[in-house]
Amino acid sequence: MGVEIEIISPGDARTFPKKGQTCVVHYTGMLQNGKKFDSSRDRNKPFKFKIGRQEVIKGWEEGIAQMSVGQRAKITCTPDMAYGVTGHPGVIPPNATLIFDVELLKLELSFFCGIGMNFYMEIAKLRAGRRLWATLIKEKFQPKLATVRPQAGPSLNRWGEDKHNNFDCGQVINEGGTHS
Repeated sequence: MGVEIEIISPGDARTFPKKGQTCVVHYTGMLQNGKKFDSSRDRNKPFKFKIGRQEVIKGWEEGIAQMSVGQRAKITCTPDMAYGVTGHPGVIPPNATLIFDVELLKLELSFFCGIGMNFYMEIAKLRAGRRLWATLIKEKFQPKLATVRPQAGPSLNRWGEDKHNNFDCGQVINEGGTHS
């Protein structure tokens, strides 16, 4: 029971579908007796679906996930991986094993590939963390503002220099009100 994959022609062996990506395929679906029941090739229009979103039968989810872009394969799906005991009335009989000739033409990439609400929660956490970090840096490392109270006296000239040309800023009063 399950999915069997037989490679007809290799793909790039590097680019495999990831959950949420749109797979673009050409396929022909047949019953075990060889009777064709569907084909995107006959319609001359590739079929698109998002992998991992249960838009296709389980056999395709599992089988196409193992294919690389450009690969063509024969995918055989047992009934439990296809339409099961009910089949698809008028097209696929109950308990049918299906055979697909599938070619993975390309993957359409999306920034939001495979993400959901978790993505937005992570962004919110990052923003909150960034704000917290900015606040901590500001409070911890930003220099404290100080007020300078000049000292007047006979030893200083009008520029605040003593007789040895040393500049005297006066007393520095910290924000807390203490002298340093």
